Amino acid sequence: MLLCGFVWGKATAAASVADAVFLGRVTMIRLVGARGNPTPNEFVYDGELEVSLEVDRAWKAVTSATVEVLTDAQATACGYPFLVGQYYLVYATQRASTRALETGLCSRTKELQAASADISALGPPTYEPTRSKQP
Repeated sequence: MLLCGFVWGKATAAASVADAVFLGRVTMIRLVGARGNPTPNEFVYDGELEVSLEVDRAWKAVTSATVEVLTDAQATACGYPFLVGQYYLVYATQRASTRALETGLCSRTKELQAASADISALGPPTYEPTRSKQP
């Protein structure tokens, strides 16, 4: 699980703790693991969101053009409020049980508009897809 102390350090310290760090654009969000079949406007108490992101560039562990990350379905459970079409700098950890990447409000994940200092501190990316259109 994510540690809330993760959000308070410097970008380089957060990157050293994270299993993956990348900038990406959300292309799809889908609810997984919820009981029942909630309607689009129904409040969901359980489950997670699987967020698909098109990678713009990466600093750690990402070597593919798309990445899926999990986050809790509710912000009150530290789920990150991703929006389709928006760019995010994602700091993700890997679940030991499933090897899936996860992030949340307690990570240093943030919208691109708030990430310029982090991007500068992280230095040159280690991966950039050839089709990348940098924001």
